[in-house]
Amino acid sequence: AYRDEVAMWRDTLPNNPDCWLAYNNLGVKLMQSGDIPTAEVYFIKALQLHPKYPDAMTNRGLIFWKRQQPQQAMHYYSAARELRPHDTAALVNIALIKASQLQYDQAYALIDEALELNPRNSSTFHNLGLIQQTHGRIDDAIASFSKALELSSDFGMARYQRALAYQNTHQLQKAHDDYKRLLVDNPRSDDIRARYGLMLARLGQLDDAIVQLTEATRLNPLNIDARIDLAHALELIGDHKAAIAQYEFLVWMSPEYADGLARLGELMGMRGDAAKAVEYYTQSLQANANQPRVLNNLAWILATDASQRDPARALQLAEQAVAADTMRDAGILDTLAVAYAVNGRYEEALATWEHASARARETGETLLLSAIREHIATYIPDAAPAR
Repeated sequence: AYRDEVAMWRDTLPNNPDCWLAYNNLGVKLMQSGDIPTAEVYFIKALQLHPKYPDAMTNRGLIFWKRQQPQQAMHYYSAARELRPHDTAALVNIALIKASQLQYDQAYALIDEALELNPRNSSTFHNLGLIQQTHGRIDDAIASFSKALELSSDFGMARYQRALAYQNTHQLQKAHDDYKRLLVDNPRSDDIRARYGLMLARLGQLDDAIVQLTEATRLNPLNIDARIDLAHALELIGDHKAAIAQYEFLVWMSPEYADGLARLGELMGMRGDAAKAVEYYTQSLQANANQPRVLNNLAWILATDASQRDPARALQLAEQAVAADTMRDAGILDTLAVAYAVNGRYEEALATWEHASARARETGETLLLSAIREHIATYIPDAAPAR
């Protein structure tokens, strides 16, 4: 007895070195395991032994498709179709290439032809859903994935794609149910667990989300999306210490992760560690200089925190923040006004507070209006010119 098919086909070849079927089937198994280069060698050998073997042609085409070389893939798919005109797999593979080239009418025609040949092929409906997704027809894609699942209830990839489609159309409870079912069949999938955790977070079930996201990062410590979502969820429940640990790990993995460095700056600021906040904000701006919120936050610390006070740099950063801000944020204008004031430029400070107040009234930010009045009282001395 063989422990797996790979061992079986490997043992076949020494005794039957001209067995093109063994080369092809071994290639299929290796391709499924991710060993693309070795799989390709076996497909090439199968075609050398049997030049008109359509399965090996299709598989060679799949290799090129995985490498994003559609023209080469089309060559092999078309050759396979000529040998087997009624092969639904060849029709579907060509349809996927046509869709990737935005030739949707041709893609749908090929899928229709495949469904006429076999109207109960769940894989064809799954691939139709993929094409509809790329075409922006999300509701139709959901219907196609659902049809694939109706024909084959354990079709995990169709359920996964339907979950994504539900998620993208904000049908969160339906997406949640699909991810939950997927986890039953794939309990060690960090990707599915991470997406399930994100779904729980969006449904407001933060504690359960953290459990799932933590497990996803345990299964795969390098799952960056899971770790980012875990950090966000920890922030939302107020566990800043644990959130900081996640962001620090992310920054360790990617030292130029600007968003992570910015979040560390904010969290350190919230904990009262102004020196660390300045350090992280500075690093974030080195990674990406065009961040209005980070420029603003760093300017605020340098203008207002006695231990980090640097009025000239604060003003420079505040001016950069306003220049980079396309939303005309009243809070950023307020920071610029404070920066003007701590540099003794009181008239410009008052003029900027006037603009900030007008903008805050437009956006209904009553708390900010109160804060602006407090800032004027704090940073404008009695001798300053009135406006």
